[in-house]
Amino acid sequence: LDDPLAAALAVAPADVARLSPNTLAYLGDAVLELFWRGRTLWPPTKLATQQKRVVAGVRAEAQAYALERLGEGPVFGFEMAESELAWVKRGRNAVGRRGPMRLRKADYADASGLECLVGYLYVADRSRCGELMVALGALADEEAGKER
Repeated sequence: LDDPLAAALAVAPADVARLSPNTLAYLGDAVLELFWRGRTLWPPTKLATQQKRVVAGVRAEAQAYALERLGEGPVFGFEMAESELAWVKRGRNAVGRRGPMRLRKADYADASGLECLVGYLYVADRSRCGELMVALGALADEEAGKER
């Protein structure tokens, strides 16, 4: 790997399947947080405004909506493969009995499924993870345009 950070975080392909869905969702949550924080850098705004934009992107409801759209077919050129859908299902099924009280259980499960997929792609196929992030960003831009 040419990227020292990627090399330091590399997981052998044989070991990826040994990671639990909860571990992958934990990683995926961090990847999504960093992605949304990076998207708020431009145009420069107040930190409070940036934080509101980040929270809007990482909220479970937003992630559940994004997963719903991905499940309907290609989203801005990204279509989930069967193997990726299997990771989503593993992430959904790994959710405990309760999530935060403010959420519908289905939204919490879907958000966990998306986070599991992001975590899986981050360790297994960084390029594919990037394609997913581009699609999620474009989907958020589309939704923001509807709200104007």
